[in-house]
Order: sequence, then structure tokens, then C-alpha cells
Amino acid sequence: MALIFALALVPAAGAREPAELQGAWWGTLEPSEGSTAVPEQITLKVNRAETKGSWSISPSCHGKLVLQSISNGFHHYERLPARRVASGCDAGGVDCLWLDGTQVQDIYVSANGDEDSSGLFSRRR
Repeated sequence: MALIFALALVPAAGAREPAELQGAWWGTLEPSEGSTAVPEQITLKVNRAETKGSWSISPSCHGKLVLQSISNGFHHYERLPARRVASGCDAGGVDCLWLDGTQVQDIYVSANGDEDSSGLFSRRR
């Protein structure tokens, strides 16, 4: 359900070319209007094939990314929690990533639908 909602958020006009997302990205996700989310600093890592990766907010709030689809240049990654994550860790949802010049735009759609956020990330070296 979150994936369908995420696809609806991505702009349909002006299809974009697929991006090279491989590597590590870091930034802050800011709550969307009406969201109950709080700002979160997060690191995303995408493998060379851009089919999977990892996400980390803290040592007790992290997990895997699994590519679900590519639409209008956005790569939609399901955010899966590690086996043992901290209570309150918003682990379920979809990160929609698009390369914007030298940065990555992330539109995050939470599994529960009320903790959505977005941010512009920089490459982590």
C-alpha cells in the first residue's frame, strides 16, 4: 500500500532519465505538511546495480533498502528494518530517490501514511 501511495506522490509530468544512485548519501528528512514525523538525519547506501542498499538513522534504527520499481526517474526502495530495531524507529515505508545534479532528492512515504518526509541529500565520502 505504501508503494502505491509513494508512486502517487512522484510528479508524472516531465519524465526524468534514470539516475546513477550508487554510493552513500547523507541528509535530513524534514516532515511533510501535516506529517507527524520529526526531522531525521539518515544515511542511505545504494549498491552498484542500484537494486538494494541500506539505511541508517542510528545504531539501533537501521536496515535494508530493496528496489521495488523505477518511475519517472525515481527509484522506489522499500525500507526494511533490521531484526532488532529500537522502539519508535520508523522502519517501514518507501524511499523515492532521484538524482538532482550532485545531490539526491528523497521523498519518504511511511508505511502508516502519517509520517511522510523529504530531503535533499549530499554524497557521503
